[in-house]
Amino acid sequence: MDFLTEFDRSLRQPHVAPEVLAIHIAGLAYPDLEPRAIIADLDDLAASMGAHLDDVTPGRMTAHAFMAIFVDGFGFAGNAADYYQPDNSYLNIVLARRTGLPILLSLVCVALGRRLGLAIDGAGFPGHFMVRYRHGEESWLLDPFHGRVLQVDEVQDYLSGLFGQAVSISQQALTGVTPAAFAQRILNNLRNVYLGNQAWAEAVRVLDYMLILLPSSTALLQERALLNYRLGDLERASRDLQRYFSLTGQLWHALDLSGDEQGDASRGYGELIQLFQRIQEERRRLN
Repeated sequence: MDFLTEFDRSLRQPHVAPEVLAIHIAGLAYPDLEPRAIIADLDDLAASMGAHLDDVTPGRMTAHAFMAIFVDGFGFAGNAADYYQPDNSYLNIVLARRTGLPILLSLVCVALGRRLGLAIDGAGFPGHFMVRYRHGEESWLLDPFHGRVLQVDEVQDYLSGLFGQAVSISQQALTGVTPAAFAQRILNNLRNVYLGNQAWAEAVRVLDYMLILLPSSTALLQERALLNYRLGDLERASRDLQRYFSLTGQLWHALDLSGDEQGDASRGYGELIQLFQRIQEERRRLN
């Protein structure tokens, strides 16, 4: 399966589930994974949880029961000991190992909640991810990484305690996270891990996904171009830089059609333009 193409196609669907996008993201590291097996695993978990929640009163009791089943019954926990391992961001591995980053554990909660008809959605706070469970006019925040259930008015003090400094919470953080925003945050985590590990080829694959989400991001295009150049892929580096200069209005200068080299440098594009022209020369020599 071409998971990158499927990721692009799924994003165009009006009601794509976040776990579907997470499966396609996992395909960048695990190209042989079977999506149906992951969906079946989530279905089985939801059926098991539903059996335990049948007699639980909706609201606060359901919030606590959901978290208890997720942590104590299913064995999910945050991977604090090896937080920056890439596998913490891949849904197939998180389901198999029952551990991962806050956002992946939260995504599993959202997937289970939807299957059970519970109003559970993502809550992307600064530096930490949780889920919000709503019933009627009341809401609770569930932190699957630490196995906690909070009242909404407790979250600011809770996060401040986690980070050891004051944290300001905006109302927007309590707004449900879209599937695309779920995907972007997962990809941001992976990008940071792979760049930190100097795993350039893996970082490029992550950027391929990110540029589907943000096709006009000049920063991501520049980054992918430089990584492709480092990896010796001159063709892709050239395409990315050409797109970059087109978006920034510098293509005319980059193609050396204006002769205004001093003007290029004064606008901060000089080094990139020189790299682009060097890549073009190398491509001509190799061809």
